[in-house]
Amino acid sequence: PEQLLRSLCGIPRLEGRIRAMIFKAQLEPDLDELLQKVDSLKAACEAVQGSAKLQALLKIVLHGNALNTVEFVQNNAPEMRRVTALLPTLAQAARVSLEELRAKNTDIDRGLDLVERELTAFEEAEEKEEERREAQHREAMEAWSAAKALREAARQGHDKEEGVVASLPPAPPPPVDEDVFVTVLGEFYNWAAERKEGFEEDLGAAEATFAALRAFLGVDALTEPEQIFEPLHKFLVLHVSRWPTSAAAPSSTAG
Repeated sequence: PEQLLRSLCGIPRLEGRIRAMIFKAQLEPDLDELLQKVDSLKAACEAVQGSAKLQALLKIVLHGNALNTVEFVQNNAPEMRRVTALLPTLAQAARVSLEELRAKNTDIDRGLDLVERELTAFEEAEEKEEERREAQHREAMEAWSAAKALREAARQGHDKEEGVVASLPPAPPPPVDEDVFVTVLGEFYNWAAERKEGFEEDLGAAEATFAALRAFLGVDALTEPEQIFEPLHKFLVLHVSRWPTSAAAPSSTAG
């Protein structure tokens, strides 16, 4: 353990590296989950907007006209059969929170800012370290060149002083390559920034689609998907068993 701690202490900007690595490990699954929620919301909005019957039913449900709802269902049994097929889509949309999506988007922004700051700090530190290594290498090369010249002079008999080395050690190796972590972090930042931009575009499109649906239904005060899709989903689950067979399930004679 002590040897491990000693090794870790020798890593420059260790805390920043760890924080950046944690964010990197979490970002991809987080974005995948967020995109699934955005897609669920868009799918539900498009399903409602693509069905005049579903729009009419949703209006009735949201405004609480129970008698009108029963009459509507009875008069539109075939269309209601197709509506029940949307239950999973509606359930997924009802679990989407735009407030949560926006908060997650802000968290990702903060994470990217952290990575950008750390990347800048790493690059600056790496630049200084590279300058130090190059200066050290130049000094070593100068010493080696001087030793080489002294050896050549001794060979030619121009220098008879004692202590002249009989053999010359190899030339100093060039400076080591740059920190690979900086390269990897830079590539990750570019990838993450691109994915983040795509997510923001998808989120903006979903918000616009949801806003258009609210305006169409005349429920602008309902700002979260669950306020619209949950009542419709609950209504369908509650009443599907009471509907005529032709409405609740596909007809056995359908081709």
